Amino acid sequence: MDASFSLTSPVGSFDLIADPDTMMVYVEKHRNIAAPQVPPSEIPSWCFDREAIWFYFGAPEPEDKATAGEKLKEKLLEYAHVLK
Repeated sequence: MDASFSLTSPVGSFDLIADPDTMMVYVEKHRNIAAPQVPPSEIPSWCFDREAIWFYFGAPEPEDKATAGEKLKEKLLEYAHVLK
């Protein structure tokens, strides 16, 4: 079952759709005001598993969406650990 939520962090404001069945997290710049807001520390832990693939649809043109997603995942993981 997909989980949709928004998060605001020093890295930016994003909407995420997390699909645990496929281990994929789809990310775009924040637009969905109806999605529940969560801090990075409350993102489901499986999202940060090594096998989880993040796709960032706001990636700059020369950058691959999966590469940009992985960079974003690492930045958010670092930030979430700082908060704990």
